[in-house]
Amino acid sequence: MKIMDPYVIVVIIICISLAFSIGAQEETMSTTLGSGSLSVKYALIFGSILIFLGTLFLSGSVGKTLGQNILTENANYSDNMMYAVLITSIIWLLIGATTGVPVSLNQTVVGSIFGVLLFESIISEHRFMELIDIKQLSIILLGWVVGPLLVFFISASMEYIIHKKVHEKIKGLVDSDVKESFIRLILIGFVCLNQISTAGNQGGNTLGMIYGLKDKGAINDNALMVISVVIALVYLLGFLIFGRKLIKGLGKTMGNMRPSETLSVEFAGSLLIFLTTLIGLPVSGAQILIFSLLGTKWMRGEKIDRNSLKRMIRIWLILLPLSIGMACFSYFLLVLI
Repeated sequence: MKIMDPYVIVVIIICISLAFSIGAQEETMSTTLGSGSLSVKYALIFGSILIFLGTLFLSGSVGKTLGQNILTENANYSDNMMYAVLITSIIWLLIGATTGVPVSLNQTVVGSIFGVLLFESIISEHRFMELIDIKQLSIILLGWVVGPLLVFFISASMEYIIHKKVHEKIKGLVDSDVKESFIRLILIGFVCLNQISTAGNQGGNTLGMIYGLKDKGAINDNALMVISVVIALVYLLGFLIFGRKLIKGLGKTMGNMRPSETLSVEFAGSLLIFLTTLIGLPVSGAQILIFSLLGTKWMRGEKIDRNSLKRMIRIWLILLPLSIGMACFSYFLLVLI
C-alpha cells in the first residue's frame, strides 16, 4: 500500500478545515425561517441533506475549473502553490468572520491562484500568460460582473409578475392565505434548489486543490471520492454546529415576511447559482443575494441604502487584488522556507 506524501496530507487537512468554515457561515435556509415556511428543525434537516448532496454531486465542475481548467498545460500546482492558495483563503475567511466584512470565497480563491501563478512566472521559465488559461479566467471575471446584473433584472421582473398576478388580485384574507400557502411551497422548492446549488459551488471552491492533486497524480479517483465525502460531511458539520445559530438569527431579522415577498429573491438567485454551478463557474452567493434583494426593492419602489451598497462594492473591488498580493507573498515565503 502506497503511503501518501505528507505534503498532500497537509493540503487535504487544510481543505477539510476550509469546508468546516464554509459550513459555519452557511445561511441559505434562513429565508424559509423568515417567511415562516419551515421550522428550525426542518430547515436544518433539509439544509443538511442538500449540503451533503450538493457538495458530493454538484461540486465537480467548479472544482475542476479551479483545480485543473484554469491552468494551462505548462502549469501544475506545486505543494507550495497549493499551500499559498489555501492559506490566503483561510486568512480572508477569518478576517470576514471576525470583522463582519462580506468576504467572497471564490474571489479569494481565484485571486490566490492568480497570485501564485504570477509569482511562478517570475521564478520559472514560463511567462504568466503561458501558465494561466486567459479564456477561462475571462469567463470567471465576466461572470462576476454579468451575474449580479442579470439576477438584479430577473428578480425585478419576477417581483413585477408577482405584484400583478398575486397582490393586485387578492380578494380578502382567505384568498390571501390560500395564495400565500401555495407560494410557500414554491418558495421552499427554490430555497432547496438554492441550497444544493450553493453547496455545489462552495464545495467546488474547497475541492479545487483536491482536483489539483488528482491532476498531478498525487491522488487517484478512489481517494478523490473519499475526500469528497469527508469534505461534504465536514461542511455539513460546520452548518449544524454554527450555521444553526446563523440561520435562526437571520430568520428573526427578516421578521414575519410573507412567502410572496421573498419568492422573487429566491427565484432569481437559485436559478443563477444552479446554472453557474453546472457549467463550473464559481460565483459569490452573497453578491447574488444582495443584487436579488436590490432588484426586488427597486421594483417595489423602496429606498436602497446606497452607502452600504458602495461599501460592499469597494470591498469586492479590493478583495481580488489583495488576495493576489497576499498569495504572491505567501508563495514567496514558502519558497524561501
